[in-house]
Amino acid sequence: MAMDVGPFLDPSTTAVLVVETQAKLLDPVNPRIPGLAKSAEDIDLVGHIATLNHAARDAGVQIIFINNSWRAHGIGRPTNDLIRGRASGGEWSGGLGPVAPGLDPQPQDLIIERELGLTSFASSPLDNYLRNLGIKSLVITGMSANLAVLGTTIEATNAGYKSTVLSDCIAGDPPEYVPYLLKYTIRNIALVTTSDVVIDHWKSIT
Repeated sequence: MAMDVGPFLDPSTTAVLVVETQAKLLDPVNPRIPGLAKSAEDIDLVGHIATLNHAARDAGVQIIFINNSWRAHGIGRPTNDLIRGRASGGEWSGGLGPVAPGLDPQPQDLIIERELGLTSFASSPLDNYLRNLGIKSLVITGMSANLAVLGTTIEATNAGYKSTVLSDCIAGDPPEYVPYLLKYTIRNIALVTTSDVVIDHWKSIT
């Protein structure tokens, strides 16, 4: 029996989060994490999110881009995580650049710059904006599924939001890990579906 997605997707109280889908992570020449960039390219991550965002705007759904924007001077940069040492795309100071080409934020969208931490809520005003906007449900997209998407989903649940994670709008490294993450972890705290289901629902009610 198909799950009723309506309670998760009310346009008036839903926001789409686009997590760390930034130019330096998706750089075709020198991506910060080459395996992640390839995974995103293979599933046409940017194309799927762009299509979702277009439908979201048509339905009046708020779109929020969450960008990793570590300061270029590196002062206060965290030293207690290992991902930077394992990445092969060079120095990470200065963050991961602007939103990736093809996603094209519009004037009504929000872009939130996150300086520290590994997830969308860490060291950012995201929760404040969501509550000010009356948001109760989140559609979570972007990367990486391994860290930022998973962590954001957990934190959203802890903060009282309903979450929907779209299997065709997230990328992870290695790509074969993502279905297991969705099946055995994320589905316990969020609705897992595809962008087509969400888009069709919004079109049916607007």
